[in-house]
Amino acid sequence: MKQFDTKIILIAFITALLCATTSPTWTIQNKPETKNIEPTNSTCFLKQLTKNSFLGIGVACTIYLLQKFEIISSNTKLLPLYAGIATTGGKYLYDYLNRPYTTKELLNLIIKNPKKGRMYIENFSDQFEREIILIRKNKNDSGRKIGTIIKKYEEKCPLLLLGECTLNDDKPCIFSRDLNPKVRKLFEKKVVPALLEKLKTSKEAVHYVSFGAGGMFQDLVILTKTLNKNPEANIIIHFIDPKFYLEVLFLEYLHNSREVKKDENYAPTPQALNHFLELGKKDIGIQNNTYDDETIKKNLYVNFSVLGKALQEFISFLQNNFPKAKLSLFIHSETDDYLPYVENHKLPYPDVIAAADIQDMMSLFQGSLYHYTKLCLISQQNKPSSINFLLGKETEKQANISTISRTEIKGAQKIDFGEKRLDHNKKLKQYWKVQQPLN
Repeated sequence: MKQFDTKIILIAFITALLCATTSPTWTIQNKPETKNIEPTNSTCFLKQLTKNSFLGIGVACTIYLLQKFEIISSNTKLLPLYAGIATTGGKYLYDYLNRPYTTKELLNLIIKNPKKGRMYIENFSDQFEREIILIRKNKNDSGRKIGTIIKKYEEKCPLLLLGECTLNDDKPCIFSRDLNPKVRKLFEKKVVPALLEKLKTSKEAVHYVSFGAGGMFQDLVILTKTLNKNPEANIIIHFIDPKFYLEVLFLEYLHNSREVKKDENYAPTPQALNHFLELGKKDIGIQNNTYDDETIKKNLYVNFSVLGKALQEFISFLQNNFPKAKLSLFIHSETDDYLPYVENHKLPYPDVIAAADIQDMMSLFQGSLYHYTKLCLISQQNKPSSINFLLGKETEKQANISTISRTEIKGAQKIDFGEKRLDHNKKLKQYWKVQQPLN
C-alpha cells in the first residue's frame, strides 16, 4: 500500500510540475513597450503554484473534515493529501490547456494553421460582439467604456477584431476555411510568392493593395507568411473597402492623412462626434426622426473606436512581430478614392493587388468586379509589372483564382467590355483573363 501511495504522490506532483513549467505565461503581453518579453518559467511556476495551491488546500481540508465526521470512509489517512495534490495538478493542466496563446504561438498558428487561428480569434470576438449589442441597445449607455472592453479581450487575443467568412454566417461561404480549407491556402500560395518576388527585385518599398479587405484576416495571413520568409521587408499596405468610408474621413479629420498609426487614440472627441453628426445629416442623409442625436453619436463613437482598433491590431501585430520590417498601412473606401490619392500624392501604383470573396450580393451591388477590374487595369497602365490575383467563383460551388492583364497572354480568355467602357480609358475595349478552377 505504501509503495502504491508513493506512486500516486509522485505522479500528481510531476503532473503539477510539468503543467506549470511547460507554460510560459497565462496572458498575452501585447503592449508595444513589453513586446516579446515573456515572464520566465520559474516566475510563472511560483505564481501559479501559489494560486492553485489554495484550491488544493481547500479540497484537502474538505476531504479531511468529511473523513473526521465519518461522512465518507477511506482506508487511507493520506486521502486528503492525495486529493489536494491531484487538484493542484489538475488545475495546472486545465489552465495550461485553456490558457490564451502567447503572441509567438498565435503568430506560428497563423502561419501554419490559419483555420485554427481564426477559430481562436472567433471565440473571443463572439463574446465581444455580445457586449457590443448590449451597449447599442442600452439607451443609457454612452458607449464610452468600449475602449476598456476591447482592452479586456485584447489581453487574451491581440487580434480580437479581425475576421473572415465562416460557416456561422447567414449563408455558408464557399471560401470559408471550415468548408473548403484548401481554397484560401491555394490563394495564399499564389499571392505570397508574388510578393516575395517583388521584394526580391525591388529597391524601393513594395506596394500591396487589398481590394475588399473586409475583416482583414486574409491579408494578415498573406503578409505574415510573406514576412516570415522576408522579415526585413519594406511593404506599404493599402486597404480598399467601402466599410472604411467614415474611417477615412476620420483619419483625415485627425491628421490629414490616411495612414493608420498603431499608437494613436482613435476614440473620437466630442468635437469630432459633433462634426460627423452634422456631416451625416448633410451628406449622408441621416434623419433626426430615425434616431436622436445622442444615439447617433454613441454609435459613431463605437464604430470609430472598434474599426480604428481593428486596423491598429492588424498593423501592430505585424510591426511587433517583425521589428526589422518597414511596414505602413493606409485605408481607402473605393477604387475612385484610392487612385486619385495615388496621383495627388505621387505614390507608386500597386505592385501586387489581391482580392478575395468580393462577389457577395452587397459587393456586386456596389460594383465590386467593375471597380476591381478598373483598379487592376489602370495600375498596369501606369506600372506594367503590376500583378493581380482574385479569389472568385463561377458558381456557389466552384471557386477559382484569376489574373487579368491589359495585354494578351497566351492561353488567356479575351474579355470584351461591350458598350460599358472603363471610365478612365474609353479606348480600352478588352482585356485578358487567366482563370484556374480550384474545386
